[in-house]
Amino acid sequence: MSVVANYGPLVGEALNEGVVNRSLKVICERGVSIVGVINMIKSLDVKAEDVDSVAAGPPGASRYDVVFKTADKLSAFLIRLKSDKVVFKLHKYVLSPMVARSLHFVFTGCQFL
Repeated sequence: MSVVANYGPLVGEALNEGVVNRSLKVICERGVSIVGVINMIKSLDVKAEDVDSVAAGPPGASRYDVVFKTADKLSAFLIRLKSDKVVFKLHKYVLSPMVARSLHFVFTGCQFL
């Protein structure tokens, strides 16, 4: 048996600015799993100890959040990137830091191994 919860976006004081400032939004093609996102991030020389968590957005949205341990680790990663677009194992990904004032709830999480 599984439990499914459906929440609206977080706005205003519900947002934890500390988490937002160290989060990377990953938008990918339909059908890419959270494991695919983790493998893509690993392929870009991100170490497991640099990442706090990886979470999937609303079902079917093909959006994932990668939360780094610190904002400095995220900044260092973004500086190393040559482009905000990445192709990994024939799938396209678009990476951007979270700057939006609203976030959708985390539907499911996966430990970065």
